[in-house]
Amino acid sequence: MTRELPSGTVTFLFSDMEGSTQLLRELGDVYDELLDLHHEALRRAWSAHRGAEINTEGDAFFVAFHDAADALAAAVEGQRLIAAVDWPAGKSVLVRMGLHSGFGRPVDDDYRALTVHQAARVVGAANGGQILATDEVIDLAGGAVEGVDLTALGTFQVRDFD
Repeated sequence: MTRELPSGTVTFLFSDMEGSTQLLRELGDVYDELLDLHHEALRRAWSAHRGAEINTEGDAFFVAFHDAADALAAAVEGQRLIAAVDWPAGKSVLVRMGLHSGFGRPVDDDYRALTVHQAARVVGAANGGQILATDEVIDLAGGAVEGVDLTALGTFQVRDFD
């Protein structure tokens, strides 16, 4: 199935649930309910901000946005929705998110671009409950997200990139 995906300058968002393997071990079959709630909350955020879900793997999402401000707003809304869920078995769920903007060209309902690899590295540097966005995202978004204070954390090297 081919769908209309953003191309040119694209903002990629990756998300990952912190401690999902431990949650699966602890919850067994109840984990399915937790994962469904997780997916539902985040898909609402992606959809509300015109995100194109590229794929999922377990509890991880890969989403593309034409507009960096939409991507940041979706990440913020996603974190708020995750925080508002009444999780099964009294558990809590924290999700880390990473965003990076740059050139992206869809190929066969997916992307093959260095920017995708960079975005994947950014999420790996985040902690649960945290959104990390590169300077490219902040610059393209105009440096602000309504109701959110952006804090520069400095410069970090991620694996395989200067």
